[in-house]
Amino acid sequence: MHVERLRNDLLSVFERYGVVLSLIALAVITGGSLVPRESGGDVGSADKVLHLVAYAVAIFPLTQHKTQTRLIFAIGVLIWSGAIELVQPFVGRSASLLDLASNAAGLLLGLALGVLLDRVAFKNGSDTA
Repeated sequence: MHVERLRNDLLSVFERYGVVLSLIALAVITGGSLVPRESGGDVGSADKVLHLVAYAVAIFPLTQHKTQTRLIFAIGVLIWSGAIELVQPFVGRSASLLDLASNAAGLLLGLALGVLLDRVAFKNGSDTA
């Protein structure tokens, strides 16, 4: 019973506040991406993992919305992340296609995890249309 209630509460939060949660995550990502880096150069592969995780977190709350909604949002976020990469040289950072690729991979990871959660925990295999 407690598991069922937790499942319903979590699903309700994602359905009601998914867009807001995703926009908050995107605002934090944007702010962090546009803060001038104190040291020059790329921080390496850890930076790419950070991009991957950040964008997965940004899209994950929307994964319980209709497929069209989450795909439109994911495409918009990918375009936004590309715009961030273009702006970064103006704030003392460098633009990187690898960052953009990591962002895209993070979006795909977040969507995949959300679909997996939906199938395993929420609806036992049904598809959110």
